[in-house]
Amino acid sequence: KNRDLVVYEMIMLFILENIIFITIAMYIIKRYTKSMNQLLEAFNSLKKGNYKKLKESDYKEEFRKIVEIYNAVLKKITVERSTLSKEANIDELTGAYNRRAFDKVLQIIDGEVQEKATKEVGFLLLDLDHFKEHNDSQGHLFGDKILHDAVAIMKETVGERNVFRFGGDEFAIIKRNIKE
Repeated sequence: KNRDLVVYEMIMLFILENIIFITIAMYIIKRYTKSMNQLLEAFNSLKKGNYKKLKESDYKEEFRKIVEIYNAVLKKITVERSTLSKEANIDELTGAYNRRAFDKVLQIIDGEVQEKATKEVGFLLLDLDHFKEHNDSQGHLFGDKILHDAVAIMKETVGERNVFRFGGDEFAIIKRNIKE
């Protein structure tokens, strides 16, 4: 009987130890797996171009430094992306939108016209007469000033978002919802 009792106690002790071990292991896995999965999701969405700031309070203390670094990197990426986007669509010399931006706006307006959201659209193509002569005779800095001043006048007249530089001395103006 004593031997059976000892064996029974040893089995019960073994089962109790395993239950405690499994409980601790599950707690550890649960505690860290959720945060790890959230971080992996955040990094994967970042890789896809979806920028989502993480709340540090949603993470255990062990992960807060990683979240802090992630958010700092995200902030830098957002600023850089905004800067690159602006540089990709703005003519550096004149500050007018460039041909690439013109093509994008043209697609948007085409969609608006197809959906009948925009009815009247005006296009104006401009070429500064005799610009090359002034640029060649008085220098490129003078030519740059002419271009800059011409764009300033156009923006003041039709609005900043409506002026596009095609290149050289060629410009386009697009104006929505105008009457003849």
